[in-house]
Amino acid sequence: MPRQSEIREAALLMIKRRGKNAAIQATERALQLQTDGASDAAGIWRRVANEIGRIRREEREVYAASLALFNPERMDLEAIEIRGST
Repeated sequence: MPRQSEIREAALLMIKRRGKNAAIQATERALQLQTDGASDAAGIWRRVANEIGRIRREEREVYAASLALFNPERMDLEAIEIRGST
């Protein structure tokens, strides 16, 4: 049984190699393995697909937080120190 860190590594590799299709392809692989009777392997691929979803959610949360943080309407330009100015 793979450790969670190995599942996450596999999920990150799937995202790198397959991009937006990573979760779909991992799920398809799990379904094919289940159909072929390899239920243990299918379970691992389901865990990879779930981890891909978790990583994508984390990415969206970080992106949303960065938008809120760098919202120009909320920036106090006078508080920003400009290096090298005299």
